[in-house]
Amino acid sequence: MVVLYQTSDAGNAIRNYNRNYIRGNNKLGIMQIVGENGEAIYKTEEIAVKAARGYTCVRTPIELENATWYIESYIRTAELMQDFVKIALVILLVAVLIFTLAGYFAGYFIRQIVNPIGELSDGLKQIEDGKMDIHIAPQGQAEIRGVIHHFNAMARSLKS
Repeated sequence: MVVLYQTSDAGNAIRNYNRNYIRGNNKLGIMQIVGENGEAIYKTEEIAVKAARGYTCVRTPIELENATWYIESYIRTAELMQDFVKIALVILLVAVLIFTLAGYFAGYFIRQIVNPIGELSDGLKQIEDGKMDIHIAPQGQAEIRGVIHHFNAMARSLKS
């Protein structure tokens, strides 16, 4: 395993990777390689940052022959959550927009039904009070306009 590690130049790759993370050029954290017992096989000076609060450790096992090594990546928790928070805010804003539009259109359609029925109710009260010269302007959806036309016809026939 050591030969594979040395020939692959993994140490330099990890060192460069860690430096790029500190400079802000990658989002995947500071890395080190540890053995099964948790003892560091390879670490760089940048790994000292991991002791600070606010970092999350992501551990990935690598199994080669009869040994298991782990690549530990230490990522700032705020960076880890940054994309999630952005997406959650977008979803929340879209949900609020959908509910607002749904509420507006529901209110509009309810008014299209309730207002003409309220006028019909007022017209019926006027006929009940003996006022036969009532006429309600047709409005609302087709079914309600039909009912209003029949109401006006009834009021005319009662008047004559």
